[in-house]
Amino acid sequence: MEEELKKLIAESHELNKKSYEMLKKVRRYIIIQQITTVLKILIVLVPLILAVVYGLPYIKEGIEAYKETMSTVNELKGTTTSEQFNTKLLEEFLR
Repeated sequence: MEEELKKLIAESHELNKKSYEMLKKVRRYIIIQQITTVLKILIVLVPLILAVVYGLPYIKEGIEAYKETMSTVNELKGTTTSEQFNTKLLEEFLR
C-alpha cells in the first residue's frame, strides 16, 4: 500500500512537471502574440499619424490653391453661385 502511494505521488509529480512545462510554453506564446499585435497596430497607425501631421499643411495649401483657381474661373465666368457652392464643399471637406 505504501509503495503504491509513493508510485502515485511520483507519477503525479511527473505529470505536474509536464503540465508546468506546457504552461510556460503557452504563456510565452501568448506574450509573443500580444507583442506582435501591438507591432501590427503601430505599423499601421504610425504612418497614418505622420501623414496627417506632416501632410496637413500641404493639403491646406492645395485647397487654398484650388480656391484661388476657382475664384479666378468664377470671375472670368461672371457667376457667383458656383463659387459659393465650391466654398461650401471645401468647408464640408475640411470638417
